[in-house]
Amino acid sequence: MLFKDYLLRVLTNYQTEKETQYSKNKLADFIRNEPLSIDIISNLDSTKYKISASAGNGQWAVIPWLSIYDRKITESAQEGYYIVYLFTADLSGVYLSLNQGYTFYQKNYAREDPKKR
Repeated sequence: MLFKDYLLRVLTNYQTEKETQYSKNKLADFIRNEPLSIDIISNLDSTKYKISASAGNGQWAVIPWLSIYDRKITESAQEGYYIVYLFTADLSGVYLSLNQGYTFYQKNYAREDPKKR
């Protein structure tokens, strides 16, 4: 499958499908499971790169995404940095972004709120 075709299918159908039940939805399954068959992604060495995509977790996400993680750096969106394709909320486009995980740092280095003492 061409990467362009994957992106177009999500951009064209997500808004409509988001109004239907998430469980067992064909587009949600497509978003999660088809990235490995995308031409440029299928050629990546799976021992070096992890691919992950989501339309939500139990319910539709506002913004679907597809991430490529360099396993030397991270295998999660919670820490490190990684490449992610983020669809716009109105599905008018998709952006390639270099993101940095925040959850790990928030959990381990958050300052105590002085008001809660």
